Amino acid sequence: MAALAGIVFASQIGFIPNQTGTGLEMKAIAACVLGGISLLGGSGAIIGAVLGAWFLTQIDSVLVLLRIPAWWNDFIAGLVLLAVLVFDGRLRCALERNLRRQKYARFMTPPPSVKPASSGKKREAA
Repeated sequence: MAALAGIVFASQIGFIPNQTGTGLEMKAIAACVLGGISLLGGSGAIIGAVLGAWFLTQIDSVLVLLRIPAWWNDFIAGLVLLAVLVFDGRLRCALERNLRRQKYARFMTPPPSVKPASSGKKREAA
C-alpha cells in the first residue's frame, strides 16, 4: 500500500521530496487503532484501518473548513487516539470481568438446600 501511495504521490507532483511523510507515523498508528487493530498485534482487519484513516481524514477536512490552524490536526488526532485507547482498555477489562464471572458462576452459586421428606405422620414422643 505504501508503494502504491508513493506512485500516486509522485504522479501528482512529478517528484518526491525527501521529507515526504515525516510526522505521519502517529496518524498512521491512530488510524489503525481507530480501525480496531490491536497495538499488541494479532487482531484487526485492513478494512478497519482504512475506515480509521478515512475518519481521521474527515477530521482534518472539517478542521480545514473551520479554518483552524494546522497544528491542531495533530493535537486532535492525539486526543482521538488517547480517547480510543482509554475506551478500549476499559471495554476489554469489563468484557474480561464478565467472562470470568460467567465462567466461574456455577462454582459460586450455593448448592440447593435439601429438605428431608415428610412422611405425613407426626412422631410421638415416647
